[in-house]
Amino acid sequence: MNKTTLPTQHPAHRRAGRGRLRATAAVLCLLLAAGAPWRTATVHASTTITVTTTSDVIGPDFQCSLREAIIAANTDTAYNGCPAGSGADTIVLQNGQTYTLSKDDDGGGHATDSGGAMNDDLDITSAITIQGNGATIQRSTTATCNLNGTADPGEFRIFEVHSGATLTLQNITVRNGCADGSGGDGNGGAIAVSGTLTMQSSTVSQSRARGVGGGIDATGSVTLTGSTVTQNQAYGEGGGIKSAGPLVISNSTIANNVANADNNGFDAGGGVHHSFSGTVTITDSTISGNSASTGSGGGIFNASGTATLTNSTISGNSAIVGSGIFNDMDATLNASFITVANNTGGPGITNVFEDDTDFGTVNNSTVSGNSSAVWSGGIDNVGTANLTNSTISGNSAIVGSGIV
Repeated sequence: MNKTTLPTQHPAHRRAGRGRLRATAAVLCLLLAAGAPWRTATVHASTTITVTTTSDVIGPDFQCSLREAIIAANTDTAYNGCPAGSGADTIVLQNGQTYTLSKDDDGGGHATDSGGAMNDDLDITSAITIQGNGATIQRSTTATCNLNGTADPGEFRIFEVHSGATLTLQNITVRNGCADGSGGDGNGGAIAVSGTLTMQSSTVSQSRARGVGGGIDATGSVTLTGSTVTQNQAYGEGGGIKSAGPLVISNSTIANNVANADNNGFDAGGGVHHSFSGTVTITDSTISGNSASTGSGGGIFNASGTATLTNSTISGNSAIVGSGIFNDMDATLNASFITVANNTGGPGITNVFEDDTDFGTVNNSTVSGNSSAVWSGGIDNVGTANLTNSTISGNSAIVGSGIV
């Protein structure tokens, strides 16, 4: 049998190897004593929570309802059939299903919201993304929505996004919300936002508010991409959206919303009402068929801050003043490549300034076919208007069909 003889290691090499091992061990001990980074860092992995039933239930049935999924995500705790959330969670709905909310065990709608997401509207207190897969979330169609200033059982909005929380809606329809009651309880027919709301390829529709924001009422941040806000009603401001925070609308449609007169006879912003010193940005979008029939800003009412409109159409809206756009004092309107057309009741664009200050610019745009029952069918301007490469044509009014 042949034997293989291994080479003999030189004693100096053996001593060097033992020295390297001792040095490595010493370094590890120092790192452990000092608290190595990987020992102190906390990593919150997100959880995907799949909703397994369309029923609006809470109970030990080994199912995971939408309410239970939101509770699990908010609390990072397993809840009935739902796994525990962890950090920013994703809730997955079943393809094309309808989730009807009816649970209001404590009565009085969201005005008596004693159990968070356990009752009435779905409270969001963490970072949650809901993948709708074409699903619909709605309040029961058999529940009342009297809008008499008293929140009756079953009268509640769909979501409330609390301060510091984030809700992202993807490919979902949210409808038939009802915000009744006094004060803030009457605002935000479908969604009330104090935190951050992002809508992607989603719809808010057929919701009503006793106060402002028939579809959405936001003091926080709202971003709409490829989404629709339609057929909502409010009393006062913002038939579709009432925003008092940053608002971004891109590739979206705001249509057929109504701002009705409130108890003081005031209504403004049939489609969008913005009242924040920051910005509202509308790009590649359509604002159409909205109404503030006895007030101002049938399509858009910009009360303060800067409104920037690009590649968008404001058409077929109605109001007494500013049937398409109403830009109030202390507000700036910058518009490029927009069309303001076929709006009725008042001027297509109304700009109001108390000190003849520059209201902004209108570039490469068209204002046409608007009809005013008062003055200036096209643009009613108090102050300095900067129009560049724009067309004002085919408008009609009792006095001044183009610009006054």
